[in-house]
Amino acid sequence: MPTNMAEGPVILAGTALPILPVQILWINMTTAVALGLTPAFEPCEPDVMRRPPLPPSLPLLTGAPGRPDGVRLGHPAGVFLRAFQWQLGAGAPVELARTVAMNVLRPVSELALPHRADALARLAAGSGVPGAILVFMIPANRPDKVHLRVFTEADLAFLDRLCTDPDALGEFEWPGFGDPRARRKRWESDGYISAESAAVAIARADDTVIGIASWKPRGFPSGVTYEIGVGVLPEHRGQGVGTVAQRLLVDYLFGRTTANRIEALTNGGNLGEQKALERLGFRREGVMHGRSFYHGEYVDVLVYGLLRSEHRPGTP
Repeated sequence: MPTNMAEGPVILAGTALPILPVQILWINMTTAVALGLTPAFEPCEPDVMRRPPLPPSLPLLTGAPGRPDGVRLGHPAGVFLRAFQWQLGAGAPVELARTVAMNVLRPVSELALPHRADALARLAAGSGVPGAILVFMIPANRPDKVHLRVFTEADLAFLDRLCTDPDALGEFEWPGFGDPRARRKRWESDGYISAESAAVAIARADDTVIGIASWKPRGFPSGVTYEIGVGVLPEHRGQGVGTVAQRLLVDYLFGRTTANRIEALTNGGNLGEQKALERLGFRREGVMHGRSFYHGEYVDVLVYGLLRSEHRPGTP
């Protein structure tokens, strides 16, 4: 019952679904199996067949004063919806937010049962197994802890990897093999910052570099329009890092330069980047047919743009 009480109100609220129908079916199936089979292996009490039926006047939901069952059964909805919103607010993709919400729902619903009151107390105190469950669900790279910084000498191995590892920048950005020291030479010449183009490191909380964010002027005169791009190492993707990095870069360019327009180009098949740009307020403005060559085929490139007047700092 706690699981159903959590699922129903959120679905009827009319917001973006925190969990998909297939996830609801999975939760209900595992819940029914886990709770339904357990009594089958529990020994019966000696007088179980001699007990009188419950009085018809007995209410369906009972509980101690001050803590009605409706509140106890309904609170998981608020908890797992908050987990979903927390992930979206931190810049995580909706798929990750839904995964976190689904994994929060089951243990929180279990804690809502009367015989789990002691576990709920431990959860509130931040100790015990339930607390460990929630710690397990926190992403390794908290998107809200990602920051941008200039490249340093300690990052040269990362820059070398971008030149030698086809998977480093992702399937849509690999330009082919070239000079393995090209990016190292660029850093040695100007620190990767110049009027013609620039790039900075995407770093996590411990300052380890996990990606690259770049920009370059477009149009005339220089400084009115900038084109941006990001790349995140494969082991750090799917956690909202790229979305937050682009937000930080957009905030920087509108806050520290004379830019009136920021644009981004993306492969027509790069759905993840398209969603990230739209989440940041970019609008799809056009399609350049056959502009790029990818996996033996000429492919389309989409154009996204954002004006200074449309920018909302900190979005999402």
